[in-house]
Amino acid sequence: MTNEVTITFLGGLGQIGRNCAALESNGRIVILDCGQLFPDDLPGVDAVLPDFSWLIERADRIDGCIVTHASVSFARYGCADLWFEVHPGHD
Repeated sequence: MTNEVTITFLGGLGQIGRNCAALESNGRIVILDCGQLFPDDLPGVDAVLPDFSWLIERADRIDGCIVTHASVSFARYGCADLWFEVHPGHD
């Protein structure tokens, strides 16, 4: 029996920054990276995040987050902050 895997890109596809994807199988979700973009051309904007609305609507199905590498864009305001927002009390 083959389990189907769906990949949903939430940001950063084809660009540097905001990298975030969700891997879904058997009704469960694992986030793959969750970075932010530091824009040079948006005065007054410090960071641009992926669109988390898809994940927040499915928060009860998120099992974790895989961080592929350590960088400033993933270390703050990324996966960890999202995890604690949608799973209060799991800190």
